[in-house]
Amino acid sequence: NDGAFLKTWKEIKKTLKTKSGRHPKWYDFLKENIVLNNVTNRLQFTTNDNNPPSSQNFSRPKIIRCSNQSSQCKNQWASFWSPRFSDIIYIKILEKSHFPSDTPKIYGEHHIPFKDPLSYNPSLTPHTQPNLLIPCPGCDLHDSFYIGDIRPRCIISYPSNNSIIIHATLHRKNNNRFNNIFLVHKSHSELRADVFIDYNERTNPHFRQLETPIQTASNFNISQENFNLIKNILLPSSIHISFFSFVKLISHLNRLEFYTDGSLTRYNDLSIMGFGWILTSDLNLDVKFNGKTSDWASSTKAEIFAILTCLIICPHLPQ
Repeated sequence: NDGAFLKTWKEIKKTLKTKSGRHPKWYDFLKENIVLNNVTNRLQFTTNDNNPPSSQNFSRPKIIRCSNQSSQCKNQWASFWSPRFSDIIYIKILEKSHFPSDTPKIYGEHHIPFKDPLSYNPSLTPHTQPNLLIPCPGCDLHDSFYIGDIRPRCIISYPSNNSIIIHATLHRKNNNRFNNIFLVHKSHSELRADVFIDYNERTNPHFRQLETPIQTASNFNISQENFNLIKNILLPSSIHISFFSFVKLISHLNRLEFYTDGSLTRYNDLSIMGFGWILTSDLNLDVKFNGKTSDWASSTKAEIFAILTCLIICPHLPQ
């Protein structure tokens, strides 16, 4: 119950409908790999009840057997959400480790989004743009304690169970490995939403309650057009309920006034636009919002998104 011990097979068997059959090999595997003491069944780690598994069934990097040696990997990729940068992190897995008394980890070369001037089409949406990556030239995410391949300039270590497997292939090869371009088989916006949902499900026990779907737009006194905009434009879906609650709060106001603002910042050749607004008609309501994204970033679009995200909560007025 305290999350520090593995139950005995006898205890587990009492909870099963079918109590006959052989002693399973998977239980022996668990005792061999995650138990410190075979007599007490003390785990090498303590589980956390407030860290539930993701309901999205994301694929995780395979955990290797517990050993004092790390295992090298080829053509494997992973991603995860960084709360520090409020963005997705891509890595090409170089090694995996599962040291005794330590969390299983992956070590990978950090890769960053890249817009190829040869194939970039500004008329395409972020969802349809090719998701290209290049090796990171070096940033403060680098793990200086990594001992291995010295060619990569930025190495990141991360728990295996907290990352999601992605699929990428070589898009354009160069004699200089730092100029290699890789193509991810899923759009940047989709993957960014996936890792954000995964992060929140693991760290926020109430996150799934926030994802309760809303049945109809009329329940919130909002037009079907604006309802569809909220559902289709805004990611992740966890913020939809906040926007529908905004509609409820301002539905009684006859006059609406907002202050909006947008910004564009650059970090290691990555453009990030921020946008936000606050309802100034009635400051006591404390209706406000701010967000950021690296998709299709520009200063003009940041201002437009600030205006758009406040307009879509305005109540529908009958004609």
